[in-house]
Amino acid sequence: EPSVQGIRQAWPRTGPPDGLDYPRKDYGHRVGLDRFIDLCDRLDITCTVSLSMAVPTMYPDGFAAMRDRGWEFMCHGLYNTHYLWNCPIDDERAFIADCQARMIAATGSPIRGWFSPACSHTVNTPDLVAEAGIDYYCDLYHDDQPFPVRTAGGSLITIPYSMDVNDAVQHATG
Repeated sequence: EPSVQGIRQAWPRTGPPDGLDYPRKDYGHRVGLDRFIDLCDRLDITCTVSLSMAVPTMYPDGFAAMRDRGWEFMCHGLYNTHYLWNCPIDDERAFIADCQARMIAATGSPIRGWFSPACSHTVNTPDLVAEAGIDYYCDLYHDDQPFPVRTAGGSLITIPYSMDVNDAVQHATG
């Protein structure tokens, strides 16, 4: 696993396992995903999933259900607890390459979109994801419309992300 900066503790309150917090986080995988998939099936919606690359291994049934529906997977790093902030360029390049290899192994296709884990990124991230052949990038919060971004690594489209719809914000506000 490539080195990344700023790995945060997933269970900061008590350390693992946190008996109070774990069920809240587990509920989405155990119950919420099936309900969401059923809703999308009823409404004939095809999704783009912001996917941490550990999901195909940790939750193979949920991943298979999304993959088998033809959903697109935008890479969201390996774990959402491994930050890229201040990551040296060679380590970040290796991290992106590792995610690319995991995506190909899981889906048979390369990454098309990138959203850094925990909304982290560096000044090098746009260049590196373009260099890796990734088509679009979602780490910027600068607009409400996609547009091309100049990079040293090739062409890249930015699809701005809105923190207004971030799951953490939604969970915090109910």
